[in-house]
Amino acid sequence: MEALQKHEQGAVLVDVTIGADGRITGCSVVASSNSPELDEATCKIFLTRAKFVPAQDAKGQPIAQHMFGKVDWMIPGCKAPPQTDSRLAKVEPSLTITSLKGC
Repeated sequence: MEALQKHEQGAVLVDVTIGADGRITGCSVVASSNSPELDEATCKIFLTRAKFVPAQDAKGQPIAQHMFGKVDWMIPGCKAPPQTDSRLAKVEPSLTITSLKGC
């Protein structure tokens, strides 16, 4: 809510660790939205809600892995600030969150 009140938006790229059970066990911001609140909320979403099919080793056993996740935070009618980290363009959003409240 604090980020929305400040009209903050942007993309957040995170590196997540997926455990052998498919749950996220770690999350770190790789490319920031320039909003600490949005960056923190992104990791919180991945850590509390995301579930994946775990990777497998050569014997078919589940193993931990790393992957990138991206969340786009948008407010309708607000111009998003420029983000210059080229890594953001290389990853498709895992999730797009759009506010119900406009700018």
